[in-house]
Amino acid sequence: MSVFAFDKTVRREYTTIMMQLSDTASVCAGCRRLPRAIWGFGLAALLLAGCATYDSHVQEQSFATVTRSYGLAIEWSDYDAAANFLEHAPPPDEIAHLKAFKVTAYEIRKVEFLGDESHVAQTVAIRYYKTDELIERTFIDHQSWVYHPQEKSWFLHSGLPVLG
Repeated sequence: MSVFAFDKTVRREYTTIMMQLSDTASVCAGCRRLPRAIWGFGLAALLLAGCATYDSHVQEQSFATVTRSYGLAIEWSDYDAAANFLEHAPPPDEIAHLKAFKVTAYEIRKVEFLGDESHVAQTVAIRYYKTDELIERTFIDHQSWVYHPQEKSWFLHSGLPVLG
């Protein structure tokens, strides 16, 4: 083999190797683009999670506002107003029965968001007295609150407190 033929063979192999490296480089360029795509999907997922977190935060704030208003209605012994927070309307005799009681304190003891955060279990201590007895008693009310996405509000599922 002549030097020229050897040089030509080396050049051909060199060209082949360079073309293979070029193909590899373009694949690697694609690999470099892949992390950008992953970052894009990751960012989109993070934004969606952020929206879900924001919605959850708004829902929790709504719960705090609704239960604070309900608690004030009970504390003021305004049972007609408290009935507006119920998921289902109470029987009229239930409200008439409650009007014989005056509440002296309404204290939230425990709040627990359950499952998908559309249900909340809340424990409340209600101090009250019957107007014709004047003896203060304490009732522990285990409340069940449910979020209605259509109304974007919370409703008391467990009903008005059973005082007596």
